[in-house]
Amino acid sequence: MNVLFIQFSGLQESIGIASLAASLQNAGHKSDIILMSHCKDLKEEIERFRPGLIGFSALTGAHNEVLELSAFVRKETGIPTILGGPHATYYSEEIIKTDSVDYICRGEGEEALVELTNRLSRGLDTGGIPNIWSHKNGGWRKNDLGMLVEDLDTRPIPMREIYYKYGFLRDMPLKRFITGIGCPYPCTFCHSPLLKREYEGKGRFVRRKSVQRVIEEILAVKKVSAIRTIHFSDDTFTLDKGWLAEFSRRYPAEVKIPFTCNARLDSRMEDIDLLASAGCRGVQLGFESGSERVRKQYLRKFWSNDYAGKVVERFRSRGIRTLATNMIALPGETLHDSFLTVEWNSRLNFNFARCNVYMPFPRLDLTLIAKAEGLLDRDYSLSDYKPDALNPVFNKQHSRELINLANIFYLAVKLPFLRKFMLSKAIKIRPNAFFDFIGSLNLLQEYFFFGLRPFSSWRYFKNTLGSFRGFKYGSWPATRILDSRQKKGQKEAEVGQG
Repeated sequence: MNVLFIQFSGLQESIGIASLAASLQNAGHKSDIILMSHCKDLKEEIERFRPGLIGFSALTGAHNEVLELSAFVRKETGIPTILGGPHATYYSEEIIKTDSVDYICRGEGEEALVELTNRLSRGLDTGGIPNIWSHKNGGWRKNDLGMLVEDLDTRPIPMREIYYKYGFLRDMPLKRFITGIGCPYPCTFCHSPLLKREYEGKGRFVRRKSVQRVIEEILAVKKVSAIRTIHFSDDTFTLDKGWLAEFSRRYPAEVKIPFTCNARLDSRMEDIDLLASAGCRGVQLGFESGSERVRKQYLRKFWSNDYAGKVVERFRSRGIRTLATNMIALPGETLHDSFLTVEWNSRLNFNFARCNVYMPFPRLDLTLIAKAEGLLDRDYSLSDYKPDALNPVFNKQHSRELINLANIFYLAVKLPFLRKFMLSKAIKIRPNAFFDFIGSLNLLQEYFFFGLRPFSSWRYFKNTLGSFRGFKYGSWPATRILDSRQKKGQKEAEVGQG
């Protein structure tokens, strides 16, 4: 059977969808993907591929647009639809109220989607599949999560070729890889602790591919696309010292491609040395807040600023660049705490510093803490969540300062001689287009941190973001390009009537 995936744009070359496609192919099915941003007539493309199932993936915040698209495609084509991704896992009860999809896949989808496709292709009943909720006869059949696959090497190599018919993705020299799934840390602003609880008693939560398998995946992508730098998107790349030691021996000899990864500011010094010997050129580090009180009490990150300084210095001494990720407008945070975040980013001398206004996802531990302390309404729910990167929910009396600080954060960190003016005067100005433009230049940090190349990066940028001012293709209405032939006919009819 043919399974078609649809997403709005190529901003994310989803490794998860590529893994689903590989599992389907391994089971004898075919799959393809359509980017609406590069599709003139979606209905025509769907008819050409003749799918028996159409899949969507949704992040919370972008879920309404995805559900709108799924409902429209389902109505216009009559083809069953399935929704997966983080939003489907955490907010399935809310999804079933929308009448937008026929199936919901919660948790990991490779085995579940294959079983569902097998049954659909044979005309069998689709009830009772672990991880799958199915809509039938006006009701929903809800199945528990199945056991976790502990040996990730048993899954086929992700079939990323389905994305590479789009040249701007194929030729983008930066490629992401994931070497493992699951994170053991209790960070309250992350979905991982929530997912860990969902999978309680279902097997080992933190799992990793073998070094051999990771190398095979990289070399497979290298055969079909440009690849000059790699980012390992694992939550924490340095979890397993033994694995990292083997990786540091084999990667420079068998792959030889510079890479970046995600690490922690309580990293072991020997892990930093292993990363350096493997050829690591940069690490993303979650500093989050300069206030140790906020970090410990609200975020459950327990290292000190002094130890973080030693870690950053060790990275610097080994020639590894650092990019700090930060949040402001956190629960329990004062404006002074936000200024501490600026100060400590400067004092620790990160090479790059990114900052976002915190947005409380409804089910996260940090949101529950905020509710318990009366910092957030107890009835705060998904309907209250607004995916606005510049809309502080906490410390609202200083909204103007926080919005401006998020935009000029990097300048305040890197220009200490102007910092007093920025923090005492500039951030009090009404937010405006100039501040937005300064904030948009933060994208340049990504360019330098990842070591991108001008032409391929610009091509990717133009095909995804489109402009510094925001997403060009991120939330197009489903009806905009579903059937250009139909719209053309309607327009001609209107002209004829006129």
